Amino acid sequence: MLKYRIQSILFVLVAFMLGCNEYMIVGVLKDIHSDMGTPLATLGILVTLFA
Repeated sequence: MLKYRIQSILFVLVAFMLGCNEYMIVGVLKDIHSDMGTPLATLGILVTLFA
């Protein structure tokens, strides 16, 4: 029973991380824009395509 509980907790954490990874990059998108000099719209499209 403990094995299944650990597996389910791990599954939920991995699903949460995979669902939130696009939102984490959006928070620093302006910093990436200023560092790399790429247009902000292009970076937004790349994040959208990744999602």
